[in-house]
Amino acid sequence: MPKTEAQVLEKPKAKTQRAAPGSVEALVQICNRRLSSLERSRLSWFFAMRELAMYIQPRLGRFYETPNEGDRGSRKNYRIINSTATTASMRFAAGMFAGTTNPARPWFKLGISGMEIGDNTKIRLWLDLVSKKMFQILAASNFYRSIATIYEEMGVMGTGVMLQYEDFNDVVRYYPKAAGEYYLAVDGRLEVTTFAEKIVMSVAELVDRFGIDNVSSNVRSLWNDGNLDEEVLIGHIIMPNADYIQGGFGADGMPIIDVCWEWGANINQVLERRGHTERPFIAPRWHVTGNDAYGRSPGMDALGDSKALQLMEKRKAQLLDKMVNPPMVADATLKNKPTTSIPGGVTFIAGMKEGAAVFKPAYEVNPQGYPALLSDMERTEARIKTIFYEDLFLMIANIDRSNVTAAEIYERKEEKMLMLGPPLERIHDEGLSLVVKYLFSRMAKAGILPGEIPEEIQGKPINIEFISILAQAQKAAATATVERLWALAGNISAVKPEVLDNLDADATIREYADMLGSPQKILVDPKIVVSMRDARAKQAQAQNSGMAAMGAADTAKVLSETNVGGGQSALNKVLGLAA
Repeated sequence: MPKTEAQVLEKPKAKTQRAAPGSVEALVQICNRRLSSLERSRLSWFFAMRELAMYIQPRLGRFYETPNEGDRGSRKNYRIINSTATTASMRFAAGMFAGTTNPARPWFKLGISGMEIGDNTKIRLWLDLVSKKMFQILAASNFYRSIATIYEEMGVMGTGVMLQYEDFNDVVRYYPKAAGEYYLAVDGRLEVTTFAEKIVMSVAELVDRFGIDNVSSNVRSLWNDGNLDEEVLIGHIIMPNADYIQGGFGADGMPIIDVCWEWGANINQVLERRGHTERPFIAPRWHVTGNDAYGRSPGMDALGDSKALQLMEKRKAQLLDKMVNPPMVADATLKNKPTTSIPGGVTFIAGMKEGAAVFKPAYEVNPQGYPALLSDMERTEARIKTIFYEDLFLMIANIDRSNVTAAEIYERKEEKMLMLGPPLERIHDEGLSLVVKYLFSRMAKAGILPGEIPEEIQGKPINIEFISILAQAQKAAATATVERLWALAGNISAVKPEVLDNLDADATIREYADMLGSPQKILVDPKIVVSMRDARAKQAQAQNSGMAAMGAADTAKVLSETNVGGGQSALNKVLGLAA
C-alpha cells in the first residue's frame, strides 16, 4: 500500500539528549536531523514523483524504503493501459543518450581555463591524448549504463542523481539513484551541494562494504546467525563540512563530508565517515523554478495527457465491447428459457407479433463515436510525443549517414533545438562537466595521465567544451554563418574576384574545426604550413627561372642558325657583330 504522509515523515528513534560537540554521537544526531529536515522539504515532490511513476514509468523511482518488503517485484504498471507516454519517455532517454554522450563518438574536448591555446600544438595534442584516455576509461567502466538511467529519470522526474566514487578497478565507479530514495538541497549560489538518502541494504552487503567491526551489534548478531539477507535501513548524507579546517587531518581537512550510519539504530557510531575535495555526485535538473532543489520535467507536462489517455483507452474498450457484445433485454416470459447471443445462434420466441416476448439489445451503440474517440486519442498521443521531443530524437537515431552534420539537424528541427538549449546547458553544467572534472582529478591522483604535462599548463584547471551531436547542433547557427559568408563571397567573386581578399581561408578552417570539435592532430601546425608554402614557392621560382634560361638558349640557337644574307646570322646582326 502507498505510504501516508505520517509514514513518510516518520522520524528515527534517536536519543533526545544532546551529545558532546565533536563526538561521533553528535555527528549521528546532526545527520539524523538534517536528513529528517530534507525529507520534510521534499514531501510534495515525493508524491508528485510517485504519481509520475504510476502513469508514465512505473519501474522508475523507489518510494518504499521499508526493510524486508516482500512486494518489490510485483506488477507496478496496472494503471497503464495505453503505453504511449512510457515508450515516449524511453525514446527521450535513448535520444538524449545518443545525442549527448554517445560512446561511439567524442562528446567533449579539454581546454585550459583562462588560457587561449590557439596554435600551441604541443598543449592541444596533449589535451587530445588525455581526452582519448578518458573516453577509454569511461567506456571500460559503468558510466554509459549509469548515465542512460539518469536521462530517463530526468525526462520523467525532472532530476537525475548519480554518485561517483574513485575505484581501484575502474578509476571511477558510478551509482545512479532512483527518485524517491534521495534528498537534495541547494546553497546560496543555487547549486545542489547536499545529497542524502535512505537505502535498504542486506546484512551481507552491509558487512561486505563497511566491515564487521563497523556495524551495530544487531547487524553482527544477524551476521553470526546466518541471516545474511535480512535488510537494514541505512542513512547516507553528503554535504558541505561545517567544521572544515583547512589543512586538517582526514575528513576534518576536507570541504565536503560523507557519512553513512544505521538509520534509527540509536548507536554512537557511524558506518563510514570520509571527506572529499570535490563533490562526489551530480544532480542535473531538466528545468528549475526559483531556488527549488528538484527539477521539473517533460513528464510533468505530459502527466495530464497520459492520465486522460488511460481513461480514453478504457472507454474505447468499453465501446468496442458494447458494440460487439451489447447488454440484452428480454421479456419476463423468456426467463429460464434457452437464449443465445452468439453469431448464428437462435433464440425461440413465441408469437413474434406486436406485444410478443422479445430478446434484443438494451440500447443501440452509435458506431460513429468510435472514429471520433480514436481521433481524439491520436491527438493526445501526438501531444505526449511532442512533449518528449520524440520526433527530434527519432530523427537523430534514424540517421545512418556518417557524414551528417550538426547544421543539418539544426535546420531540420530548429524550433526543437531552440527549446532544448537551456536544459542541455543545465545538463552540461550540473552533470557532465562535474563527471569530466572528477575523472580528470582521479586520473591525476592515480598518476595515469598520459605523457608529460606541458610546463605552461601545470597547476592550471581544465576547461571542458562539449562537442556531442546535440551540443554541435546548438552551435550550428555559428557554423552556418561561416558557410553563408563564404558562399556569398564566392558568388560576388564571379564579377569582382578581389572580394576574396577580405577572407582569411586559414583562419576560417581553424575556427570551423574548433566549432566542430575536430581533433588537433588532423590540422597541420601553422609554422609547418608556412614552411611548406615557402618551399613550394621556391620550387616554383626555380622552375620558372630554369624555363626562362632554357627559353633564352633556344632562341639564341634559332637566331644563330638563321642566315640573313652576306654570310651573316640573325644572332650576329642583333648583337652588331661583323660576319
